[in-house]
Amino acid sequence: MKKIELVNISKKFDNDLILDKINLNVEAGELVALLGPSGCGKTTTLKLIAGLLGPDQGDILFGEKSVLNTKVEKRSSVLVFQDYLLFPHMTVRDNIAFGLKMRGVSKAKREAKAESLLEMVDLPGYSHYYPHEISGGQKQRVSLARALAIDPEVLLLDEPLSNLDYNLREDMQNLILELHNKNDMTTIFVTHDHEEAMLLSDKIAIMNKGKVEQYGSGEEIYKKPVNKFVADFFGTANYIKGRIEKGSFYFNSTKIPLKNQFNELNKNEINTAMIRPENIEINSKVKNGINLKAEIIERKFIGGKLNYRFKLKNGHELVASTFIEDHNILNEECNLSVKFENIWFMAL
Repeated sequence: MKKIELVNISKKFDNDLILDKINLNVEAGELVALLGPSGCGKTTTLKLIAGLLGPDQGDILFGEKSVLNTKVEKRSSVLVFQDYLLFPHMTVRDNIAFGLKMRGVSKAKREAKAESLLEMVDLPGYSHYYPHEISGGQKQRVSLARALAIDPEVLLLDEPLSNLDYNLREDMQNLILELHNKNDMTTIFVTHDHEEAMLLSDKIAIMNKGKVEQYGSGEEIYKKPVNKFVADFFGTANYIKGRIEKGSFYFNSTKIPLKNQFNELNKNEINTAMIRPENIEINSKVKNGINLKAEIIERKFIGGKLNYRFKLKNGHELVASTFIEDHNILNEECNLSVKFENIWFMAL
């Protein structure tokens, strides 16, 4: 396992700034997701760590040692691309053993290693198949096995599940977790799917326009986003604008006391309260929270979950979701309540 540190990394292609002085600290053995929209610099970051690209500025450390002058094959890392990149003229076994062959490992040893890896990725008996004879999910398993053949300390995955359907994605998510834990690796993977990032990773780096907007656990980022971009990337959110006065947040006549955790924030910049839809309770009242009257203007049933849209008396709209079946109907007035602990404040 290797600790990986990116220090003030910048990268340009032509005159376009792709990465802008990013810093990232991945502890040995962690599984970290790089999450963000297309073009934000996720894949470029992986290629820099792998050594396929060099930075224009900054340093990359494996452990405490810079690897800027270390060749790709000496970095103990391997990058798995989303398009598999299997050799079409080679059998599955030969694809897996290719890296070992390049290192001069004997045929008997590399074939034995390939067979054991096929067992590990649940593809026993597929040694003599060719890539065109297996499915997309099977190709991805072969790609992972090929990457693991050289016993890397760092595994880099570039949107490894983007080409798979839902059921296969779930299987592969479980496999990636299993392989990461079994092989004692530091793993970094790129995704644009926030649910996948939260399911798999220890930490998530939210990237946007070449910068890391926020870095932390999925739960921390979901509940306490640093800005609206991060909040929206993790799902639906309600935003209520107000003002700060005497240690409380006000919108219309509603008062929300600011807790101690907001003492370090610049209260002159805070002007918005964020509430996630699932934190709005319908037809209930709470003591340590806010209670609002609202009219139901939309009600949708989606696979066991009910999604609502409400209108407050001041015209502001809120969305809420619940897994509890109820009998609320359109145009009905309800009481909405939100506990103080489920309200997060930010500048917007």
